[in-house]
Amino acid sequence: MSTSPHISVVIPTHERSELLRCAITSVLAQTYTDWQMIIVDDAESGSAEVVASEFHDARIRYVKNDGAHGGAGARNCGIREARGELVAFLDDDDEWLPEKLGRQVAVMNNAPDDVGFCATAVLNIFDCREQETVIEDGVTDFSEIALRRFKGFLTSTLVVRRHVIEEVGMFDTLFPSHQEAELIIRITRKYKGIGINTPLVRMNMRSQHTHIGGDMNRRIAGCEMILHKHAELYASRPRLLAQRLYWLGLWYRDAGRHIKARGVFGGAWRLHHRLRYLIYWVIASFRGLLSTL
Repeated sequence: MSTSPHISVVIPTHERSELLRCAITSVLAQTYTDWQMIIVDDAESGSAEVVASEFHDARIRYVKNDGAHGGAGARNCGIREARGELVAFLDDDDEWLPEKLGRQVAVMNNAPDDVGFCATAVLNIFDCREQETVIEDGVTDFSEIALRRFKGFLTSTLVVRRHVIEEVGMFDTLFPSHQEAELIIRITRKYKGIGINTPLVRMNMRSQHTHIGGDMNRRIAGCEMILHKHAELYASRPRLLAQRLYWLGLWYRDAGRHIKARGVFGGAWRLHHRLRYLIYWVIASFRGLLSTL
């Protein structure tokens, strides 16, 4: 292995020792070996340090965060410690397939300078089923896709050139959700990406532990913040903005916030006269009226 690793693997963790152990093991099983691992402990107990000490590998480094800063803050801490030309992210409840890093490093090493990141498809593991996702294969301008799909670039699949993160900025710690989606929006304003349409990550979607994306209010707040932070971009794409408002309306509806749902469904209809938006506006208006009676 070279003095400076080619890729830095950042694993944020918070009080999930058993899951963290599996995540670390999946990195150690990679066919590509020129990496450093930075485990960022965002918890007070320091239990992750005990897990990290079980693996006698000089490539593994344990870092204790100065307080609990959440996933985005922990990833930023890892980025600041990174020494590789590339940075990969792995959540402590996910696992990589053995060829994951090797395939991504190979395509990034051969990619032109205007390619800033690589993402892969994933295998979602639910309690009673599994589901593969799909991503555009090869070099792609993902700028429109990033604005449209907030869950299209999952953190555990990402490999990003470190200088690109330094240029566009790190994860926005103010966001309660969708931090990776917001980062990709910034990256895709300047850089293309490479998709590998093969599931190289096992995403743990089982019900026994919590997911930020499962908290509807945090999901709504993150979406609202993206639309506000990148309002100029969305304003230039009214049909795309209408689509995002429609989905936000569905989330408001599911959270029982019918007045808010009515407002965004109406906004979607004004931007793009699609019958679906009008129908949902009528339904939300009726439910909102009932809720005030």
